[in-house]
Amino acid sequence: MKNKTDVEFLIDRLKELFSRDEHFVLKINGKWGVGKTHFWNNFSENHLDKNIAYVSLFGKETIQDIKTDIILQISKKDAFINSVSGSILNIRSNLGLKEEELNFGVNGSFISSMMTLLKKKDFKDVIVCFDDFERLSKKLEPRDLLGLVSELREQKSCHVVMILNQDKIEDDSLSIYKDKIIDYEFEFSPTPEEAYGVVKDTLTTFKEYPLKYFQKNNINNIRVMKRVVNSLNDFSFVKEYTKGFESIEIEIVERIIELSTINTMFLFDEFRELEQYCYDRAVHFAINHNNGKVSEFSKNKIYEEILLYVKGHDFSINDLSSNIIKYLKSSMIYKNRLIKIINKRKEQTNISQMTEDIRNLRNKLDYNLNYNDSEFVKDLFELLTDNSSKLVNTLSSDAFILSINSLKELDSSNEEKYQVFAIEHLKKYIEYFFKYDEESRRYYVDDFIRIKNFDLLLEDFINQYELKENRDKIDNLEKIIELMVEPGYIEGKLLSLVSRDNIKRYILEKPEFVRASFHLINYMEKVSSESGIEIFIKNIYDTFEELKESDNKNHKVKMTRLLNSINK
Repeated sequence: MKNKTDVEFLIDRLKELFSRDEHFVLKINGKWGVGKTHFWNNFSENHLDKNIAYVSLFGKETIQDIKTDIILQISKKDAFINSVSGSILNIRSNLGLKEEELNFGVNGSFISSMMTLLKKKDFKDVIVCFDDFERLSKKLEPRDLLGLVSELREQKSCHVVMILNQDKIEDDSLSIYKDKIIDYEFEFSPTPEEAYGVVKDTLTTFKEYPLKYFQKNNINNIRVMKRVVNSLNDFSFVKEYTKGFESIEIEIVERIIELSTINTMFLFDEFRELEQYCYDRAVHFAINHNNGKVSEFSKNKIYEEILLYVKGHDFSINDLSSNIIKYLKSSMIYKNRLIKIINKRKEQTNISQMTEDIRNLRNKLDYNLNYNDSEFVKDLFELLTDNSSKLVNTLSSDAFILSINSLKELDSSNEEKYQVFAIEHLKKYIEYFFKYDEESRRYYVDDFIRIKNFDLLLEDFINQYELKENRDKIDNLEKIIELMVEPGYIEGKLLSLVSRDNIKRYILEKPEFVRASFHLINYMEKVSSESGIEIFIKNIYDTFEELKESDNKNHKVKMTRLLNSINK
């Protein structure tokens, strides 16, 4: 049989207390965010058949405000007016007042003052719940509120429930008067599972992850849990893109849970500083270990506490966590960027598996005495051909070339077959690399060198791709003018590809190109002789000269003026 939790015992105890005729004041204490209010509302709705007034003290500035709130909750307005009307008539009669002299409306002041006129029977079976005691306005004295609590119990025979976080109460009035006022005290500290039960139904996916983390780290703060659930819901699209890659899903979901928890629990977003702290700590201990020294590391108490909620108690930022941190800081979801990160992870996962398969074959060849070269060649080539359609995504170009060279070495009679197969697939690698932008492509410089060295045909293939890409960069005037601003070597090479015919057309049709050309030629002295832009500038200048001799009078005048200015 399952043992009861503290919360379940509390429910049983409250049910028993409220079944009695006695009137009492009870206190439910618990940390912020653990669901005290939710617990009380749920308990009162399901287990109490009494008239209940719930008063949050947050924002209340006078006892009058509190009394008004209580009376309006326990009495319907019309019934309340009727119940006090007799008392009002008695006041008028006893004081000898005329009706017009008692002309005050049913406002807050009037309602709260009428509490003294209501009798015990008007409060029969009433429970008054005061919440947020620790958020009491500084304009209100705690002892005045405690006086009202005492009045409700002693004079109105009410049950009073006080919900609060004792740790956050600065005034000690509650401690001083609690023995006179409070009859029962309870601590509300739900298990992580009980707290998670409040929010779990709002989670749309990744349902198997959060509770394990909350249980492991003994987290029962519902606000933290809501933040985690909201974050996981915002990233629910990840499920679709990680199908078949459980390890990637786990990595992403665990990082979302960790970072969301830290962000909410500690109101923390200085993740770069936390990363630097972990780096400094690791360096300190490494130096001490190597030198045999023992010196204290200056620990940051907050950072050390935060790291308790991080897997491995160490923290570093990668492309994935950087994406999630941006979301936590701005609430913006950078979906396309994350999908690219996921796809890159998938490639790395596939590459790892394919590399492992090839390594296993190589180990079998080296250490299994019953496994010969021809069997290895057969198995390796089958592995490559079976995965032919996805080699680019499952095997690095370097590992592919090494495999081909192994096949050619051990099966020289079929060297041509392997060479043809390799060229066909290395072209696919080239096409794949060119899908990246220039900045990302620099990571594949070594791959390009190895591919070029493998066969001259592949070098020509790469050159053709580069030429096409370069022509794409100068396919319109806006791109050309952009390259003309302070050109360097790369810009100069690209501009040298602009044809003389296009230059003439741009000069005749586009004033902005003429203006940019004029400034570029004047800028010529500052341009490096290695920029490769001389051809482009010469073609512009020669075109200017050609138009200067034109039969078109306007062309002749404009070009003469420009050239004179340039020559000066």
